[in-house]
Amino acid sequence: MLYTCHILRLYKSVFKIKVREAVDELEKLRDIGRQSQGGRKRRNGDMLDERARKLRKKNPTKIKDGKMQLSTSAVNKRKAETVKAARDIHGGECDNSEATQIGLLDAAFNRCKLLLL
Repeated sequence: MLYTCHILRLYKSVFKIKVREAVDELEKLRDIGRQSQGGRKRRNGDMLDERARKLRKKNPTKIKDGKMQLSTSAVNKRKAETVKAARDIHGGECDNSEATQIGLLDAAFNRCKLLLL
């Protein structure tokens, strides 16, 4: 019986060491993740970080013959980002998007050429 208790205590101490090592490794990985995201800064008021802005400038949203000139996934992603940004700006909510829609329509009618609408 004494032998079994000693072995259990030994396993417990080894287990504590392993858990401590795992926690330390996790904290190191989190720090690395924070550092890698540190370079992706946004300017005050911008919805996209600098890297995303550069990529968008390389491949802007275009319409040709009534169709978007991007992949379906890119179009869907940009639409979702646009609605999210409008929701944040105009005070809409996920379940009540009236403020978001009003803000988008107002911007479109006041800023877009009539030929695009």
